[in-house]
Amino acid sequence: MSLADTLGDLHAMIQKAFQFDDDHLYAFYVGHGSLQRTYMSGRAQD
Repeated sequence: MSLADTLGDLHAMIQKAFQFDDDHLYAFYVGHGSLQRTYMSGRAQD
């Protein structure tokens, strides 16, 4: 990964590394407590 890669890019790399199908929603949780942020795919927000 590089600093230019997004969390979406990380998701794609994980999918490829573990040979998963891209058939489920995903989210990343960063931080903790009141500072926690959730990043999810556009599909998950719908």
